[in-house]
Amino acid sequence: MSAHCAVAAGGGTIRGAAMSGPQPRQLDYAPPLQWHQRRRVRRWILAGLLAMAIASAWWWGPLWWHDIRLRYYRWQCNNYTASADQVVYAEDAKMVEQILQAGGTRCVYPTQFGLTDSRIYRGAVPKIPGCWENLASLDGAQIRSSDAIVFLHERSTPKGVHWLICVTYSGCYENFYGKGRTDWVMTTNVISPRSVPNGTESRGIEANPGTLRLFAGQADPADASHFTFMYELNGQRGTIDGWLQDDQRDKRWAEMNYQIRDGPAKR
Repeated sequence: MSAHCAVAAGGGTIRGAAMSGPQPRQLDYAPPLQWHQRRRVRRWILAGLLAMAIASAWWWGPLWWHDIRLRYYRWQCNNYTASADQVVYAEDAKMVEQILQAGGTRCVYPTQFGLTDSRIYRGAVPKIPGCWENLASLDGAQIRSSDAIVFLHERSTPKGVHWLICVTYSGCYENFYGKGRTDWVMTTNVISPRSVPNGTESRGIEANPGTLRLFAGQADPADASHFTFMYELNGQRGTIDGWLQDDQRDKRWAEMNYQIRDGPAKR
């Protein structure tokens, strides 16, 4: 029956035309979610990624932390500067006492290279710069509290190769060739940007004997390969120049050259 029926008041029916009005809307169902769109699956994926991140941090974290500290201490050493009047080694009793009272260390050096006898020089050095101590300890480099750090800074060779250099005073020894002369032995740690340390070399500075003081070295702002440091011999001061040079025998290496500019140590 196509016509709609209306119910009369008396219970009968009244036939009439079809009722007009809005028709019920047919429901449209959304397509099922893909597997990667389901909430549970996404939770498992996030949990897996988090677990991988934690595992990577546990495995690589110590190496990353080591590298971060290495770069930081290297940056500190590259830019380390001490006052030109700071004493880094002294043999006279007055300055030795001042250094020891400030927390420095007494050091004893034999007067003959490689030999220990009764003739020794006694001196004192202040505390090692913290940045150098921290940098060296990261790679197991052997440093001594009695090392006299004469110069610590970045320098570059004439060919433009940058190195961090740490120059230490290693003692005063009798010169085998110059009668009445001594050798001030300077040991240099030459460090490339990729390792700590690259190696060491020792050079003797032939000088007149006497009671010695050494002062902190200063980088030359006009010459990236050059630095200077003052010394005091028997109460009189002078200057020593140092240059970082390309090693002619090994292109991967660098070497130090020293020259007494003036003062009582000069011949």
